[in-house]
Amino acid sequence: CPAIGTPSLHISSRPLFSRAKAIALERMVVRPDCQGRGLGSALLRGALADLRRSGQTVVLTTQDKRNVNFYSRLGFHVRSERDYIPSDVHGDGAQYAFHCWFMDTWPTE
Repeated sequence: CPAIGTPSLHISSRPLFSRAKAIALERMVVRPDCQGRGLGSALLRGALADLRRSGQTVVLTTQDKRNVNFYSRLGFHVRSERDYIPSDVHGDGAQYAFHCWFMDTWPTE
């Protein structure tokens, strides 16, 4: 699978999940035709090991239950979850609800 995808990590200075500072995982994407082969896990496993050794907490949010299972296998834990109903997201007067899971992994895990 050429160009399967890449993880995007950044350091956030704003509190996340009651932590003063953490690494936020954003936009972890593997092309659909390349999923299910362990490629996403391989992309993240080494980076997560390095971050844990350096004492970093990694946090993420997801709106897809499949992702909860994926990240749990990599050592992430659900810290909270909630339903969101943002107002007038598309400018058409309709409300669209979605469920969001907040996950993290601690340095000692």
